[in-house]
Amino acid sequence: MINKKKGAEFWVLFPATGQRFPIRYTHTLDQYEVALPNGTIYGGIYLSDLKRALKADFNKNAKVVMNAVE
Repeated sequence: MINKKKGAEFWVLFPATGQRFPIRYTHTLDQYEVALPNGTIYGGIYLSDLKRALKADFNKNAKVVMNAVE
């Protein structure tokens, strides 16, 4: 599954401001999480769950992107 692809980093990107925040995978909770500067933490078992939670609050102003790390 692409969610656990080795050598990949996932980020939440806010295109309007250019800010991006790293998504981390928490093994103890078995979910993906991102912490925003205001203290809000979004999470989900799959990246699609995380995208859905972000879309609910930010509509299309937040994107989940992947940077391959070699």
